[in-house]
Amino acid sequence: MPNFFIEDVFFRHGVHIGVQGFWGYWIFAIYFVAYFFGSLIVLFRRWRVAPEPLKRNIGFIIWSVLSAGILGVIFNLVLPSPFFAEWRFTWLGPIFTAIIVGTLSYAIARHRLLNVRVIAAEMLSVGIIFILFMEALFAKTEQERILRFVFFAIAAFFSSFLVRSVRREVEQKEQLESLAKDLEFANTELKKLDQAKSEFISIASHQLRAPLTAIKGYVSLLIEGSFGVVPKKAQEPLRRAFSSAQQLVSLVSDLLNLSRIESGKIKYEFTKTNLGEVITEAVQELETVAQKSGIGVESVPVNLNVKVRGDKSKLHEVFMNLLDNAIKYSKEGNIKIKTSEKGKNILISITDNGIGISKNEIPKLFSKFGRTEESQKMRPDGMGIGLYFVKRIVEDHNGKIWVESEGIGKGSTFFVELPAFG
Repeated sequence: MPNFFIEDVFFRHGVHIGVQGFWGYWIFAIYFVAYFFGSLIVLFRRWRVAPEPLKRNIGFIIWSVLSAGILGVIFNLVLPSPFFAEWRFTWLGPIFTAIIVGTLSYAIARHRLLNVRVIAAEMLSVGIIFILFMEALFAKTEQERILRFVFFAIAAFFSSFLVRSVRREVEQKEQLESLAKDLEFANTELKKLDQAKSEFISIASHQLRAPLTAIKGYVSLLIEGSFGVVPKKAQEPLRRAFSSAQQLVSLVSDLLNLSRIESGKIKYEFTKTNLGEVITEAVQELETVAQKSGIGVESVPVNLNVKVRGDKSKLHEVFMNLLDNAIKYSKEGNIKIKTSEKGKNILISITDNGIGISKNEIPKLFSKFGRTEESQKMRPDGMGIGLYFVKRIVEDHNGKIWVESEGIGKGSTFFVELPAFG
């Protein structure tokens, strides 16, 4: 529209000055301001609901466009208006667009504002298609033109596939990165909860141990008649109370062991330890329990001179736990304990004729709270912490522990392999 926006241009004091048409100027000004601020409103609305890091990226665009746009409005729209007629600074307007270019370049490099791979694929595809189209358009012969248009169509078809595949790959990568961040955050929160749980268990267990030990001790004294003759009617309830107190003490002990494992506070005093004595003492402590259950501990010769580098009290807990389990889950027969040399290591096996273990349940036996279906049926009061604790102690002694069983009802054999001393 000639002479509508700029009616004339003249040169004064080294500056080109335009004479603006009244209606042309106001139409252009309204259009520019509406387009500029309208785009900012759209961006701001998108920014309010956008997730991170998209919110940060939109923020870069808003600030760069706002800063460059306001300066551009001042020097290219307000000052050259009919009110001021100041044209000396119009050359600054395009320079201020460098703010947008610089800010977005920084955002692309530092904060991955735009995906360069997608843009590069699109630009490459468009460039190739444009070149092929121009070659087809300016072909010298009709036959050559048709052939080049065919190539143009094929290139356009496959270019669309290329761009879509790159975009899909980028979107999948972004989704995976987002999931990875979510998982990292969830993992951090779970670690905090796990630590809080361990601290709670440790505190609660310590607080419970003292009163439970006192209850167990006083009930034991009542059964033994230390406070006088107990009526026959009261003897059985007292025995049940003692048994329940014993179970609670065992449970508290397991919880304390669990909290020590998870907090990494298991302390060892490694010394030259007679393994034969450790096993013999564990057998002697559990002999009365085995007799009451009708279970015998077979007198397999144990080499009393076997030495290992270990913590005697912790190894004592290992064999107490394994022998106690063998007694609990056996209804009859004998338990066999055997030691043998395996290269530079000592192999201890504990065999029972108990409920046995199915092949598919063996892997979970040494995990936290891992119990087989048969053990839950026979002893529902257990927690499945004992073997988890045993495994940790054995591994901290640079040893190995595993179990073998032919199946349900066919007994099982637990093996402990420890490095010999020296």
